[in-house]
Amino acid sequence: MKQLHALAGKTDTPHLPVDVNGVLLDLVELLEATFPKTIVITMELSPSLPSIIGDAGELHQVLLNLSLNALDALPSGGTIAFATSVVTGESLMPRFPKAAARRYAAIAVKDNGAGMDNATQQRIFDPFFTTKGQGMGLGLTISNSIIGTHDGFVDVSSTPGAGSVFDLYFPLIEDDRPAVPRRDPEKIVVRGGTETILFIEDDDSIREIAVTALSEQGYAVITASNGWEGVELFRRHQTEIALVVSDFGMPVFDGEEVYTQIRQIDPTIPFALATGYVEPEKRLKLSARGVDVLISKPYKPKDLLAAARELIDRKHR
Repeated sequence: MKQLHALAGKTDTPHLPVDVNGVLLDLVELLEATFPKTIVITMELSPSLPSIIGDAGELHQVLLNLSLNALDALPSGGTIAFATSVVTGESLMPRFPKAAARRYAAIAVKDNGAGMDNATQQRIFDPFFTTKGQGMGLGLTISNSIIGTHDGFVDVSSTPGAGSVFDLYFPLIEDDRPAVPRRDPEKIVVRGGTETILFIEDDDSIREIAVTALSEQGYAVITASNGWEGVELFRRHQTEIALVVSDFGMPVFDGEEVYTQIRQIDPTIPFALATGYVEPEKRLKLSARGVDVLISKPYKPKDLLAAARELIDRKHR
């Protein structure tokens, strides 16, 4: 449901100053932890890039979708390169006549994979179009919608056999102050485990990456794509499951309803809710109801792994 809201240009989160370089650093940390070692990831970030106004989670979703598309184009390995810079609205006008802002943050996502012919390039943002032969193919459509709600633009260039480049442009905050510099994420070592985790998430790409991160640390993972399915899987496997991690905004049952039903089955099961923006009153209410942890989205592998280990260990103290 949240994907269709994005497609319709709706958002439940406020637009705030966003550090683009920071979002990319978090994304690359996630990709390096989950993508095959045959994929080389590089970054060339403008050190003085100002902030944009938007939603960090949605920008992360756009860049993650582009990264997954690049991965699909690199079945035997290759390079995915990210770069940021500042360009003028005037320079964009010939391609994008509505580029009214004085300056834009430019984000380039480049791969040296299979590339696309012109006919494919013309259709990649069409709803339900996919080159994978299966699935609904909404990833790039939703990404294009999110870019539009941020008053941004996207340009695509690709040649069969020579890779693809997606250039994204977002209006900068015009107070000439650079975003607060981000330090590289600390390399925190988190213990894994062999327990079984029920992971409930309706976004296929997010579910795939989170499950990879957990599995690589030794956990067995049972997955569900909506709240109702998650509750039913818990009924069937409750004696095996050591932890439940559920997204908050999902179809059929939302995360709060999943929590209610699962805790009725087993009042002691450790339970973590993952969410982007939650209003403070709702956050307090969930904590008061006994939700063990609220994990911020977009997921960072070390945060997810740390929460999993902490909650499982806490039950046995």
